[in-house]
Amino acid sequence: MMMSFTSLTPRCDARTIWVKNSYGGLIPQTSYRISRRTFVGIGVLVYANPAFSLPPKDAKDSETIRYRKLDGGVKIQDIIEGEGPEAHEGDLVEFNYVCRRSNGYFVHSTVDQFSGESRPVVLPLDGKQIIQGLKDVIVGMKVGGKRRALIPPDVGYVNENLKPIPDEFGPRRSLLSHANEPLVFEVQLLKTMLGRLFGKPNEQPDALATLDKLNETLEMLEKKEKVLLKKMATEVEKARQFAKVKNKRAAIQCLKRKRLYEQEVEQLGNFQLRIHDQMIMLEGAKATTETVDAMRVGTAAMKAMQKETNIDDVDKTMNEINEQTENMKQIQEALSAPVGPATDFDEDELEAELEELEGAELEEQLLQPATTAPLPPVHVPATPFPTRPADQKNTTEEDELATLQAEMAM
Repeated sequence: MMMSFTSLTPRCDARTIWVKNSYGGLIPQTSYRISRRTFVGIGVLVYANPAFSLPPKDAKDSETIRYRKLDGGVKIQDIIEGEGPEAHEGDLVEFNYVCRRSNGYFVHSTVDQFSGESRPVVLPLDGKQIIQGLKDVIVGMKVGGKRRALIPPDVGYVNENLKPIPDEFGPRRSLLSHANEPLVFEVQLLKTMLGRLFGKPNEQPDALATLDKLNETLEMLEKKEKVLLKKMATEVEKARQFAKVKNKRAAIQCLKRKRLYEQEVEQLGNFQLRIHDQMIMLEGAKATTETVDAMRVGTAAMKAMQKETNIDDVDKTMNEINEQTENMKQIQEALSAPVGPATDFDEDELEAELEELEGAELEEQLLQPATTAPLPPVHVPATPFPTRPADQKNTTEEDELATLQAEMAM
């Protein structure tokens, strides 16, 4: 049976409606009513087209995809196997997702359907901020992988503070209003930014590589914070514009979005604080490890030296040194002992003779006249003394001659 395309031509009733623009003014728009039958027919034609029915190149065949049920009751399908690092519990991950109701109705997506702009979510896999079911889905995924999951309500949005949650008011309200029913998530893991520092025993992460990874994550969070701050400023400016034109409802919506951005900024600040804490701890652990390694090397060197110098060898060496010292003393005593005629000398007689010499020398010193100290020179006037007469002057020769004559007369 051939289907006529002309029978599926939309039967539309055009009408004009007035819609407020962003400045509060009214602009005309034309809307069309499409019948239910026409809408279903268009859907059949679209999905019957082979171009729309082909799966993605990197996706698995629909026959090979199997659901797996996790311990928490979540059913998952691995659509694309990732090739990057695996996500573990406690990691900080970045991912995109699409959320639908169990009947297929669209709720929210982090990728814009028209522009393709992506706004990925950054959350820790700790079970405190992210919903438990989505955490179970992401744990074990590899970067680049994609999974589809059916999350029961008991591991879903059990309270309004759990994430991920849309920033926009409409999708947020739609999601929370259907939180008591199963939700379908398609998740694509983009990045694991903070891996486990203490993994399995055979895993030894490099400290420098981990610090580089932490710095990279910190820079990413700072950039994301700047973007959110710009969005906050934009929403405040929009609220002012709406307030000027008395559009109170639109202004309040802008302020609500601004508060949501504030919450995201606060959350990013907490993430940055955690990363700074990890960096400080890692640097301290690195310094401690290097210190212990240095001490270990020193201990090994000491052990090697002790092996070469045994305590018995040290005792033996010390005994030999003492023996050689004693022998040297005996040799010196033997060399200093008198030999030959000197051995017959009596030490007592020699000492008595030395005392006599010292006594004689002392007696000789006592018998010598005492010497007087020389008188100081007398300064006489320059005037010469009067000379004696020549007949009264005697020479030394005359005095000696007189003495000899006197001795001969006796």
